[in-house]
Amino acid sequence: KSERKCLCAANPCWDSAGLLHSCPSPSFPYLRFSYDDKGRMSCSCSSKPFYSSVYMSLNMCPGHVCEDADFPVLDYEQREGGRCICRRHPC
Repeated sequence: KSERKCLCAANPCWDSAGLLHSCPSPSFPYLRFSYDDKGRMSCSCSSKPFYSSVYMSLNMCPGHVCEDADFPVLDYEQREGGRCICRRHPC
C-alpha cells in the first residue's frame, strides 16, 4: 500500500555502499548529495547548506542542485509547468 506521508531519513552520504562521507573542513562543512539522470549518487562538501530529500533529488529532480544560499531548498513546482525549482527556506 502506498502512503503519502513525510519521514525523516539520514543523509545518504553517511552510508554510501558502506562508505562514510564527511566534511571536516570548516570552510566546507555541509555534506550534500545529488543524483544524476541515471540515478547515480554523488556526495560533496559545500560552504552553503542544501535542503532536499532523497525522493525529491532522485525521482523528481535528478541532476538539479540549489547553489544559491538564499534559495537552498530543492522543490518541484507543478503549477509552473512541472519543473524543479530552488525555494527560500521557510524559516
